[in-house]
Amino acid sequence: MSNSNNNMDDLEKQVDELLSLCDKLTQSNQHLQGTVDELQTERSTLIEQKDKAKTHIEAMITRLKTMEQNP
Repeated sequence: MSNSNNNMDDLEKQVDELLSLCDKLTQSNQHLQGTVDELQTERSTLIEQKDKAKTHIEAMITRLKTMEQNP
C-alpha cells in the first residue's frame, strides 16, 4: 500500500508541475501575443511613413525635372 501511495504522490507532483508549466506557458504566450500585436502596429505605421516619404520624394523629383526643363 505504501508503494501505491508513493506512486500517487509522484503522480500528483507531476500533475502539479504540469499545471504550473501550463500556467507559465499561458503567460508567456500572452506576452508574446502582445509583442506580436505591437510589432504589427509598428510595421503598419512604418509602411505608412515609407509610402508618404516615397510620395514626397517622387514629387520633389518631378519638381526638379520641371525646373531643369524650364530654367
